[in-house]
Amino acid sequence: MIRNGLQSFFLSSQIVPFCVRAIAVVAMGACLSLALDLRAQSTPPSRPTEKPRSEGNDDRAPRVHEIQPTTYYVKDESGQLVPVLNLSLTELQRLMQRESKTNDTSVQIPEFTLQSLQIRGTLEGSRVHFTVDATIRLLTDAWVRVPLRLDNAIWREAPTYEGQAEVVVLSEGAGQGYVCWLRGESGQFYTVSLELMAAVEQVGTEYRLDLQLPRATSSTFDLQVPIRGATAMVSNGLLEVLEAGEDASRLLVSGVGGDFRMTWRQGVPRPATLSPLLEAHIEQVVKVDGVRQVTADLRLRVSSLRGEFDSFTVRLPPGARLFPRQFNQSGLRLVEQPEVDSGARRIQVRLDRATSAMVEVQLLIEYISTAEGQGTEYDLGGFEVEDAFRQSGTIDFAVKSGLRLTWKSIAGVQRTFVPESLRQKLSARFEMTRRSYSLLMQVASKETQISVEPAYEVYVDQRTVRLDATFKYRIRGASPYGLNIQVPGWQVTQVGPETVIDAETLEMEQTDPLFIPLTTAMTDSGELVLHMKAQQSIPEDADHISLRLPRPEARSLVPAPVVVISADNIELTVSEQDLQGLERDPFPPAIEVPMEQQRRRMHFRERSDAVASVLSAAIEVHPRSVSVSGEADVRLDARVARVQQRIQYRIAYEPLRRLQFTMPRELFDGGDVQFLYQQQALPLIQWHTVDPEGLSSAEDLNWVRVEVDPLGELLGAHEIVVQHDQPWLLRGNDREVPLVIPLVQPWLGDGTVVTGNTARVQSGTELTIRLNDAVWTPLENSTTGSESDLTLAADGMPLQLALRVTRRDQRRQSSTIISRAWLETRWDTAKRRDRAVFRITTNQDNVAIELPGEADLRRVGVDGTDVTHLVLRDEQQIRTIEVTPGQEHVLELWYTMPAATRWPGVLELEVPRVLQAKSHHRVYWTLMMPPHVHLLTPPMGMTPELTWTWRGLFWSRVSRLQPEDLERWMGATSQSDDFPQTVNHYLLSSFGTLDGHRFSIASRSTVLMAMSGTALLAGLALIYIRRLRHPALLFAVGLTLFTLILGYPDLSAALAQAAVLGVLLSLIACALKWVMDRRLTGGSLIQGVAYASPDSQTIRASSLQSENRGASTSTIPATMVPGESQA
Repeated sequence: MIRNGLQSFFLSSQIVPFCVRAIAVVAMGACLSLALDLRAQSTPPSRPTEKPRSEGNDDRAPRVHEIQPTTYYVKDESGQLVPVLNLSLTELQRLMQRESKTNDTSVQIPEFTLQSLQIRGTLEGSRVHFTVDATIRLLTDAWVRVPLRLDNAIWREAPTYEGQAEVVVLSEGAGQGYVCWLRGESGQFYTVSLELMAAVEQVGTEYRLDLQLPRATSSTFDLQVPIRGATAMVSNGLLEVLEAGEDASRLLVSGVGGDFRMTWRQGVPRPATLSPLLEAHIEQVVKVDGVRQVTADLRLRVSSLRGEFDSFTVRLPPGARLFPRQFNQSGLRLVEQPEVDSGARRIQVRLDRATSAMVEVQLLIEYISTAEGQGTEYDLGGFEVEDAFRQSGTIDFAVKSGLRLTWKSIAGVQRTFVPESLRQKLSARFEMTRRSYSLLMQVASKETQISVEPAYEVYVDQRTVRLDATFKYRIRGASPYGLNIQVPGWQVTQVGPETVIDAETLEMEQTDPLFIPLTTAMTDSGELVLHMKAQQSIPEDADHISLRLPRPEARSLVPAPVVVISADNIELTVSEQDLQGLERDPFPPAIEVPMEQQRRRMHFRERSDAVASVLSAAIEVHPRSVSVSGEADVRLDARVARVQQRIQYRIAYEPLRRLQFTMPRELFDGGDVQFLYQQQALPLIQWHTVDPEGLSSAEDLNWVRVEVDPLGELLGAHEIVVQHDQPWLLRGNDREVPLVIPLVQPWLGDGTVVTGNTARVQSGTELTIRLNDAVWTPLENSTTGSESDLTLAADGMPLQLALRVTRRDQRRQSSTIISRAWLETRWDTAKRRDRAVFRITTNQDNVAIELPGEADLRRVGVDGTDVTHLVLRDEQQIRTIEVTPGQEHVLELWYTMPAATRWPGVLELEVPRVLQAKSHHRVYWTLMMPPHVHLLTPPMGMTPELTWTWRGLFWSRVSRLQPEDLERWMGATSQSDDFPQTVNHYLLSSFGTLDGHRFSIASRSTVLMAMSGTALLAGLALIYIRRLRHPALLFAVGLTLFTLILGYPDLSAALAQAAVLGVLLSLIACALKWVMDRRLTGGSLIQGVAYASPDSQTIRASSLQSENRGASTSTIPATMVPGESQA
């Protein structure tokens, strides 16, 4: 029972791998100790000690003996030593080896596979001559030994093989048979063929053949014996006995292998049966692909009206024969019979089993001509199923274009209509009503008639002339082998399409004429379209070109349209005297040419009586011409100057691929400049520092030149829009302040001409502007005094505009005071909806409100009443609302605008502004965002009015005041039913003016991944990097975290909750590491005899040595000192 328990413990416990080394070492120690004990017993002591004898004791000396049973100690799951009784070390090792073999999951991959084994043989006298084809797939690149067996077979010829491999076939003795050694590429198939013979044993009328065969995935044995109607038996495999002529039989066995035995003898003749009554239906499709290419696809349906049948014979027409490769048809075989006297072939269809149901057979037939002459005749009659009492069917004809068919000697068939659905494929149909019929078909070629309609497009560049030619052919009659085109003086680069061109035999160097070989991929309509590309070089100093156009060889040639397209910097001059075989086309065809490239086009047409067409023209190359004009629109308020420049380019002759601009360095460093083309931002390619005149580069100058990619070639008229904002601050109300507005200047090199430059400066009603720049001059219809609108003009493209700006004193004219303000913003990723509420007091009869740039005002209310009459001022987002002077009013605005962030994580929100109003006394801003988006930090100058509370399992921030509380505080209309409940609600407060702010936001998944990932990485680093656990480093990190918590308590609390998952994963990793460390440092298996070396210095060794001095030939029980391990 103890042994069984120990065995189950070793097989199920996980400490077996850890105990193997300990058991081996303890076994060696036990053997060494036993050897020393035996040596001590055999060697007598030098000075034997005499013990006093007591009465009744034996006179003999005490003997050393082993105390049974042998005891071993192993550790249990808790680490305590447990004695194991009556189990030897050999048995322990055997149990561990058995467990190791059980856990061994490695599988040895074979070096080869024998895919197929094909054996074909014939019986000749008392021997069988057979051929063995073994197909082997290698699974390694090294030499492989493949046993083929066949011990009792003898070579007739040297072995052969297929494939690029090294092959050695040997005959090994001792019953090993034949062995094939192979070395080739892994994964490839190789076939080895052996010509062998074996003896046949005859016992009476029975023949017996024994072979030793290898096992293969697929194997067959085909043996032909000169016995008619033989019966056979095999030891393994599936046997099938077939007839092989009148006096022979085929024994076909599938799945042979191992020790194989085949026996056969003469069969017993079958009793006569009643012949079946057959009915046949034939559907024949005759395909005529050429004068001497006639084939037929035949479908034969045979059924029996009486009895079962297992075969029938089909007689083919004279001159017809089967294709070597037929369709794969299960359940039947085709056997060719000898020809009859008329030359017609006979095909016997043999079924695998007898049946009375309908059998369908598909045959591929090739017809051979039976007569020669002007055409070629084919005899289609005489196709019949022998012994069929009824036969019917149809004969369809599919004729390739260019061929003509005639029929004669028609008997037993009649022509009928072709179904409408098949008229695109078939040209004629005949029906047969009896078994014997005759039908002669004569095939002749139609006369080939070729007509072509060419079209040419000629592209003239500075150094090259390119030709794109299109030829639309109409071919009637027989398909030609190729087409000829005269292409003198041109270098042909491409001819297509590849589906109809024989590219392998096409020689594009031979252009007089160019022979284009065709494939058989002609359309049934006889239409063919060819495309050809060619080119010619223009000499560098040439002022005249002469081009001879291609001319196809055809019976009918349509005059070709010719389009000459010159590059933008090329000017061609064609005179009437330079035209040979061409004339100008007064009605040119519509040919799509990109208008933005402004190509100059000339249209010509070949004359009908022209033998050759030559185009001659004078050529002139123009340099690029660029003119530029600018319009600047500057809009000023008290804080920023918004500049929008429209720069119009006019580019002629050569396209412009890069745009260069010059701007002040401070404008470039601000990173707020945008270049737009067709409302699409353009990327900056490179930049470098230049002086104002653009003459030299210097790093200490204040001007920067940038290159912009227009994302294409610019030619013609184009407009580039440059936008940037220039922040500034007007300190004071009556003092005049100078303001310099930087502008972007297009680079004026390479002959660029400035045709005009204007600027318009507009400001609000609180500012007055005055020109302070001598470069700019006011236009005649604009004011030059202290006004809010200036229209200026300048010669050239200045880099700046100098103004003097003064703030108007609006306090003496009007007084508007805002005592309270509340803004409610509902933001999501698609749309932003705002509600702005102001409590104002004014001495004016109207109040002007400026909305954000893209705001769409939906509703306006004053003192709870909707206002429908609004005044739009200066075509800006300024609305004027009529109010009663001297009273306090509650003004409410509802508007929407797109929800767009300037960059990820930063949300910029602009707010409406009451013009000419004093600062607010108290301002609240309610921000509502989707549940998955959170506010990280409030903007500068605003205080969060939030409190922490439990929401589910986490702390969450909620607003101190709800929207209905703010509505009562403002005296606004109640909209509490419209407040969403499932959004994140933040309340912020401030004093003074309510301006636009930037909010730091982040999605829940981003915060969770960032904080949990950081916590997990920090935890893993502390676990596995010992230096990071230094007290000084931990103290510094803790002090930094404590400082951040004091500075940002709300943000710290939110981020700490997001890091909980990472902390938990770190704790789990720490626990797993502790468990694995305990397993790896577990104790060893202790067994055997304790022995102390004379050199040992431990206390335990001293005690053992003192005990050994008293009895040198005694054994000491095994003991274990806590904390020590014996090896």
